[in-house]
Amino acid sequence: MIPLWLIAVYVLCLPVAGLGLWLVTFNRLDAKQGDAKSESSPRDGARGHHISNGWRRLVVWRATLTAASRLVVGICLILGAYHIAAYASPDAWFGLKVPRERWYILAAGVVLALLGTATADRLESRPTPTDP
Repeated sequence: MIPLWLIAVYVLCLPVAGLGLWLVTFNRLDAKQGDAKSESSPRDGARGHHISNGWRRLVVWRATLTAASRLVVGICLILGAYHIAAYASPDAWFGLKVPRERWYILAAGVVLALLGTATADRLESRPTPTDP
């Protein structure tokens, strides 16, 4: 029998992984459409008036990220949720995972990836100086 706390961990990790998948998947769909903000704008009066305020904030936040940032954040969320579920589970259930003794390497990798994409976005959005 699976303990109740383990089911609770899975239930908490599932939306986090789903959010990461949403960021990664719709990142690819937006690239095919050519315009990342046209389809997901919650400011449309006719569309989405029944959507909750939290979901609107999430969609607006996603629209402010670049495609590369959405991909990095999505992969970090998926990896984090997977490893939290793997660490909570018995060792035989998840064969592919960073060992528990080395959790800090996984955390450092995620933090470095997020800092790297934030720095790249900041450098990319900085205005370029014009030559005199």
